[in-house]
This record gives sequence, C-alpha cells and structure tokens, in this order.
Amino acid sequence: MTASAYNHKSGGGMASCGESLEIESMILDHTRPSTPANPEQKCNDVGFAIAFIWHLIAVTFVTMKYMPIMYSGLSQYNSNNDNGGGDRQRRHLVEWASRWLEDGDEGGEGNISPEDLILLVAITGAATLLSSSITLIFMVNFASLLIKFAILFNIATGGLMAAAGFLGGNVALGAVGLLVTVFTACYAKAVWNRIPFAATNLICAVTAVRANLGGLAVCSYFSLIVLFGWTLLWTSSFLSGMYVYLQCDGMECSEDSSSGIVTFLFFLSFYWTQQVIKNVVHVTVAGTVGTWWFTPHEANSCCSSAVRGSLFRATTYSFGSICFGSLIVAIIQALREMAREGRSRGDMLACCAECVLGCLQGIAEYFNKWAYSFVGLYGYGFLEAGKEVINLFKERGWTTIITDNLIDRVLGLVSVGNGILMGILAIVVSGAKGMDFEGMGGMFVPFMIGLVTGTVLTSVLMSIVSSAVNTVIVCYAEAPQEFQKQHPNLSEQMRVSWRQAFPSHFKY
Repeated sequence: MTASAYNHKSGGGMASCGESLEIESMILDHTRPSTPANPEQKCNDVGFAIAFIWHLIAVTFVTMKYMPIMYSGLSQYNSNNDNGGGDRQRRHLVEWASRWLEDGDEGGEGNISPEDLILLVAITGAATLLSSSITLIFMVNFASLLIKFAILFNIATGGLMAAAGFLGGNVALGAVGLLVTVFTACYAKAVWNRIPFAATNLICAVTAVRANLGGLAVCSYFSLIVLFGWTLLWTSSFLSGMYVYLQCDGMECSEDSSSGIVTFLFFLSFYWTQQVIKNVVHVTVAGTVGTWWFTPHEANSCCSSAVRGSLFRATTYSFGSICFGSLIVAIIQALREMAREGRSRGDMLACCAECVLGCLQGIAEYFNKWAYSFVGLYGYGFLEAGKEVINLFKERGWTTIITDNLIDRVLGLVSVGNGILMGILAIVVSGAKGMDFEGMGGMFVPFMIGLVTGTVLTSVLMSIVSSAVNTVIVCYAEAPQEFQKQHPNLSEQMRVSWRQAFPSHFKY
C-alpha cells in the first residue's frame, strides 16, 4: 500500500533519535496513538459534501434553464428599441472595443492586436514560473535576510507615506503614515528575536515544496483555472436567475422584497465554491508535506505518490470536511457582501456590520488553515481537527509564538517584487516588438499587464509555501523525533532557532 501521512508514525521510529537532548518533552500531553488518528481511510462530514455537490448541480441547472430566457428577452428588447439609447451605448461599446483591439497595420494611433496581448501574457507568465522557482532557491539561502528586509520595508513605506503627507500639506496622510511607522517599528522590535525561528520554518517549508514542486504547482495553477471557470458559470447563473426571478422585461425589472434572500444565496454559492477550491489545495499541500516529514523518499519527485495520494484524499475522504469549514467562512463572506451593499446605500448599521464581519472572516480563515493542516495530515473530520488546533496552541501555550505572520509578509513582498520585474519585462518586450500603446496610456499598459500576471502567478505558488509553513509547525509539535530521524540537518537548525527564540517554552 502506498504510504502517506496517515500511517507514517510507526512505533519503531518514535523510540529514539540517538540524541541526548530531551526531545520527548516537546510532545503534547494529550494521548495520540502510534499511528495518526485515521489509519483507516474513511469519508468524513459526508453530508456537507453531498450538499455542496447538489448546490453545484442547482447552479448549473439555473444557468442552462434561464440563460436562454434572459438572452431571448434582451434580444427582443434590443430589436424593439433599435434606435434607443441602450442599444446605442451597446454599439458604441462594441465600436470602442473594436478600435482598441484593431491591428495597427492601418497606422491608427494606440492600436494593438489581440495576438500582441496574448504574447505579453505568455512571455511574462513563463518568466514568472522561472523566476518563482529561482526565488524558492533564494528563500532557502537567505530566509532570515528576506524576513528582516520585509519588516524594514514596511517601516520605510510608512515613513515615506508620512513624509509625502506632511511635505504635500496633507496632514491626515502624514499622521497615518507616522502611526504606521511607529507601530511597525514597535512590532519589529517585539518580533526581531523570532526571525531565526520564522526563517527556519520557512526553509523547511520551501525544502518540502521544492521536493514536490511540479505536482503541487500543477494543482495550484489548475485550481486557478477551475476558479475562473466557476466564476463564469456563477456569473451566468446569477444574472439569468435574477433576471427570471425579478420577472424582467428587457431592461425593466420588478421589485421583490425577497430578492435580498436570493442574492444572499447566490453570494453564498460563489464564496462556498471559492473556499472549497482554495482549501482542496491547502489540504493537498498539508498531506504532501506530512509525507515528506515522515517518509521523504515518497515525496521527492515532480509527481510523487505523496502529491497524488494527498490530492486523492482531499477530493474524496476529506472533501466533506473541506466543504464543512469552507461553508462557515462562506456564510460570513456572503453576509459581509450584503452589508457592503447596505453601506453603499449609506446605511451606518451596515457599515458597522461589515467591519465586524470582516474581523470574523479573518478569525475563521485563520482557524481554518490550521484545522486543514490536521485534516491533510491525519484525515480528521473538521470538528475533530478544530479540537486538535485548540489543544495544540492551548496546551503548549503556542498562541504566543505563531510566526506565520512574519513569513506571510515575506511571501507577499516576493509576489509583488516578481510582479514588478514582470512589468519591466513586459515594457521591454513591447518595445522590442514595436507595440504601440501611445493612445492607451503608453508604457503603463504593458507594465500593468506584466505586474498583474507576475503577481497573481507568484501568489499562487507562494500560497503553497504558506500552507507548507503551517504544516511544518504542526508536524514539529507532533513528531520532532521523526524530523530528527529523517532530516537531521534541518532538525538541528529548527532546534537551535526554537532554543534561541523561546527558551521559556523549550529547554533542550
């Protein structure tokens, strides 16, 4: 049977690392069997998986049934109002798009062909994949330097904001910039001694990701394609469904007091699927890193059995758990979207509700990413995984030493940095190819194309690293002996960084 993180805690491997250090003192007090909590693979939270699948069927049904009705109604409206303002605006939009995408052979100013746009995206996309892979190597060798730079960069950004505000006569902007600088500086002083620990966690996570980079990257980028396809499907379903529900006749729709409920359900559908897609990748990464932790020889190739097995479990046995936790966050997101709509109409209560819901969303998402590390590692149900998260950071007092915030700063900075490089590359390519953007903003257009392409693609890859960091922290709390046995060099770095950063928590 193919090994996995589900069954890698063998009793023999837990006995001793051959070290005199008191590593055993790090194990949590709660009892855990010698094998992880779900050695027999079984489906958890099945009801939520069934509900999710039925909801996808419902969205598809609405699109197929009501999209032709909406198209027919709008076509009839346009034919009856051929000289109307709405149709005129539509024709102007089509003419503008045609001029914007028109080939530049006729000498028009500011013209670019669709082929040139595709070329820019393709070149910057390919360059992003290459630069992101090189960045992972750089992160392993200069993790501590990157974290320090990210912190100092935030301080410098606040200082520049303050200077620009005060020098430009904008006292409010200057005051905000000054506050950002002061708070960021205080934060830097408080966490500076944690940088070696965060750097070691980052090194371990990147090492695990690099060992399985091909498979994990394919999963992540494919999830981006799936999310794009889902957005198109949902948009079609939402527009056509509301068109029919509100009994629209052309561009005129009736008022219905219950339309808010229907809108909420559509928003819930969109965010639920979005969360599920994202969390499937997170659980896959967690399972892969867990396999690398316990049996690295099974997680050291492009399409290793660790990646395949983890993805299979994420989309079968653990899919219900993923749907469960994702639904909680999706409900908050949908409510927040409704509150945002109310705020746009000047409702102060809606503004306050949006703020509160934003905080709740952040808490729920933060909790979920740790819970899904346990789901990917051990195949727990969502509630059981949640209990393990609470035990992990409660029994050992680790609520005060979570350092993923430091690492997330680095990953965000790396994503933006790669985006800027791709923006510059796009300018060079457009100049070499003779692309004319003078009538559309000059070099700003290719720069933005490269910036967006580079930032988005790099962020997808960095999200893998972020998931891996969370899993490394959980694994080191659960099985430091296995880490010492399988990865002695990394284990030594981890031990030294823990001792330096948190001497009161670990005495070994």
